[in-house]
Amino acid sequence: MPQVEERVDRLEQTLQSFITSVGIEFNKAYNLHMPLEGDFAAFKDEMRVSREESERDRKALHEEITAFKDEMRAFKDESRQINREMNMQWGAMAKKMGTMTEDLVAPSIPCIVREEFGLELESFGIRQRRRLPDGRTKEYDAVGAAGDLVFVDSYEEYARRIGCQGLYRGHPSLQGFLS
Repeated sequence: MPQVEERVDRLEQTLQSFITSVGIEFNKAYNLHMPLEGDFAAFKDEMRVSREESERDRKALHEEITAFKDEMRAFKDESRQINREMNMQWGAMAKKMGTMTEDLVAPSIPCIVREEFGLELESFGIRQRRRLPDGRTKEYDAVGAAGDLVFVDSYEEYARRIGCQGLYRGHPSLQGFLS
């Protein structure tokens, strides 16, 4: 049985050597793992900080976009208001231009008739509207009469290249309206 004892002794030594070897390897693995665990904890902290920063940046961006939208809405409203005011000013200007005949042209018609035709107007009026029995109407900016002559100024007629030249007798557009 000495042989068995010797084999058991060798087995014990081998087992002891194996246990020692496993212990050493376990310590190596543990020592390798411990820094990784610290690194993993640091990584988790970095990720948490990064996530918090991203959330703050997202909220800040959202606030900036909201502020920009509000500014654009205010600009749009202001532009609409300016557009309305400009339209009102254009309307006032158009109305004023509509009184150009009354303000500028009409006062000079008696003088033009006197100088060009040697006549004094017996009657004179501005914005004369005539309606025929058939329902047609026409408005003249200024109408003056001297004897059997009628002198007419009409911007509408001017647009048809008659204008102040319309201050002559017998124009076809006058027939029926001023007879």
